[in-house]
Parts: sequence; structure tokens; C-alpha cells
Amino acid sequence: WLASTKLGSVVGAARAAGGQARLRTRFSCTVEAVSDDGVHWTPVSEQAPSASADSGKVWLQLSDGTVVEADFVVSATGVHPNTAFLGTAFPRGPDGGLDVDERMGVKGVRDVFAAGDCAFMGWPDSPHWFQQRLWGQARTQAFFAARCMAGAVDELGAGTAFELFTHITRFFGHKVVLLGRFNCQGLGEALEALSRGVVVTPEGLVRGEDAAAAAQGSPAAAVAAAAERGAAAVGEVEMLSRVTPGVEYVKVVLRRRRVVGALLIGDTDLEETFENLIMNELDLGDNAAHLLDPDVDIEDFYD
Repeated sequence: WLASTKLGSVVGAARAAGGQARLRTRFSCTVEAVSDDGVHWTPVSEQAPSASADSGKVWLQLSDGTVVEADFVVSATGVHPNTAFLGTAFPRGPDGGLDVDERMGVKGVRDVFAAGDCAFMGWPDSPHWFQQRLWGQARTQAFFAARCMAGAVDELGAGTAFELFTHITRFFGHKVVLLGRFNCQGLGEALEALSRGVVVTPEGLVRGEDAAAAAQGSPAAAVAAAAERGAAAVGEVEMLSRVTPGVEYVKVVLRRRRVVGALLIGDTDLEETFENLIMNELDLGDNAAHLLDPDVDIEDFYD
């Protein structure tokens, strides 16, 4: 995001408000060089200069030829483990992170601990938790690692810290809650591809190709039919959705009629209900088809 006015800490909220700040978004380009005076440029592959003491500004040269003047630059370039500098003495996981045991110690290395983006956690055996490099998980790992280093861990170990994947944030002013395998993570490549390939519409989940056809003028009935197909089951897994435009979006992933993941956007007040359903592994039976029926109070029903 490129902004001409002060936005504060939440850019998405300012963007959603509209008119409060002039924002420009540029796609399909990268930063090639940086300058502290707009004249002398340093390629990003070399040590980039900081803002000039005289002007307090920094200039960016983009790959599409655009030059952008900024007060400061926030670089978010991904979270791949940066462990190459450690050499070969420390074992790695399949993603390159340091392979840690149940006490966050690097396997086979005495008195060395790792947590956060640099660590690979292959030991939690909960079917509802997976590692995703987010600040929330990094903080939880760090707290647990600190307890392990201090010898303050009892026989319960990490307790429930790594039982269920959870992440809460805000996006464009809306609360976002991610629970369990909300995007079919770990349920097979076909299901993950299906989950990534659907588009949200007021009628529900639509496959990408159907959404493109709808944008070209397909009748509403065709869009509704596409939404029904987009939420259809693949094998033993099914995705359900409920959309209230501008208010809420709820997506639930079920496996063998049991909730294994949920994505909640907006003030749905359903996070505790779905957390309990995931952890209890309750077979919903025929009720699964009505799980997101707005006329059914599932909070009370499954309390």
C-alpha cells in the first residue's frame, strides 16, 4: 500500500472506510533500487540506504519504472526459515526450520532451543493443529520454550497450546477468526486446491471458473447453482458457507460430518461454538446440513 496521509496501525480499516486516505495499490512489480536522495540508487541486492537525515525521505524504484517517494518502508517478504548461516550442525525439518523436540530443544544438540519462524515443529500430534508461521504461534512457542529452558514444564508439557490452530485478526475493519483446518490444510492436495479455488459470492462459495462466467452476465440461477457445486463434498469432506454481504462470512469444513475447521469474518459470535465442535469431534449426523441455517441457533443447540 502506498499512502499520502498518516494511516495509523491498521491500513485495512482506513482502506475500507474510503475517502479518508488516498491509497494506491501496485501489482506485478517489485522494488529494484532504493535511494536516500532520489538521485543515487542502490540495488536492493546490496545494503539499502536508510532515510536521508536532510530530507527524512526514501525513494523506491519499481520494476515497472515507477519512482515512489516515502517517509519509511515496511518490507514484508515472507516467512521462510532463514537458517542457512547455522551450517550443517543443526538438524532441519522439511521446510528448512530447525527441527525441535517436545521441549522446543533442537534435536541432537544440547542446550539449544528454537521458536517461531526458524523452528520446525513436527511433534504435535493433534489432528486440529498445524504449524503456520504467524506472530501468534511464534509468541506461543516462545512462551513455551522459555518455560522449558527454565525447567518449569510439568508432565502435561505444553497443555492445550498446540491442540487447536487458532488465529484472530482484523481485516478491512472486520474481525477474522481462523479455527482448525479452515482451508482444508492437510486434508489432501485436491481439497486444498478446491478451497483455494473458490470465490465468495452472496449466494455462497463459487468455483473460480463459475465466478468468471457470472461476471460476464450469467443468470442469477446459474450463479446459485455454481455456489451449490462449489460447496459440494469431495470424498468425505464438505465445505459449507453463509454470506451476508457487508456483515459476515462463515465457512465451515466438515469431515465425516464432523467440524474440522472454520473461517469466521464479522461479529458472528460463533467462534466458541465451533471451537467446541472441533475439539469434541461431535458427529453432527443429519444436522450437518443445517449447521449454517440462520434460523437455527447453533450456539444454544450445541451449548
